[in-house]
Amino acid sequence: MTDMAIERFREILSAYGCKEQNWPAAERKKANDFITADENARKLLEEMNSLDSILDLNDIAQPSNDLRSAILSDAVEILAVQKHPMRNMQWGEGRGLWSFIQTFMNELLPGTPAWQPVMMLFVVAMLGVSIGGYVNRHPEGDKELIAAFGGDYEIMDGEDYLQTFIGEDA
Repeated sequence: MTDMAIERFREILSAYGCKEQNWPAAERKKANDFITADENARKLLEEMNSLDSILDLNDIAQPSNDLRSAILSDAVEILAVQKHPMRNMQWGEGRGLWSFIQTFMNELLPGTPAWQPVMMLFVVAMLGVSIGGYVNRHPEGDKELIAAFGGDYEIMDGEDYLQTFIGEDA
């Protein structure tokens, strides 16, 4: 019995091919022992060997020097932008503050128009102002609020809360 399973042997053949010298050195002896001991492994090796032979017949064209240099120059630019996305933002140059905000928002939320997050913040701020204006902290306002809810509620300040629920004096 060998230490290798057919699934692992298939993975090795799929990743490294049928040539033994391409297999991982740590698993080469186990794979050879497995081939010797298992009929299914030998059949799999023969099938993959015929596939490798077909693949070896095809000539792989090497990329031209122009293509290689174009790819490398694009890669350098892409990596520079990914490393420092804010570096490409333009400030000034006649574009103005709104253009800068749009570019900044596009970096934060790509594909979203700049007015959407700004409008979201505006709505949340207005909601806060509205609630703050409705629930004021004047004693008469509290009475109106309690009456609005049917008079069954009591609004406590911090000291009342501590005494009622926690049992501590402020």
